[in-house]
Amino acid sequence: MHRSLLVALAHVEEVRMHNGRCTVRVGGTDLQVSRRHTRDLRELLIRSKP
Repeated sequence: MHRSLLVALAHVEEVRMHNGRCTVRVGGTDLQVSRRHTRDLRELLIRSKP
């Protein structure tokens, strides 16, 4: 997410992309993913698929 916020991937309910910006929903709250970490998140989600 950001340097000050970590989120366990298992708790991510939804991932959305809008205008090149990524947000994730965790516990009913939307959290913005930094541009720096968007690519890393995408790669983690691809690797975690069965």
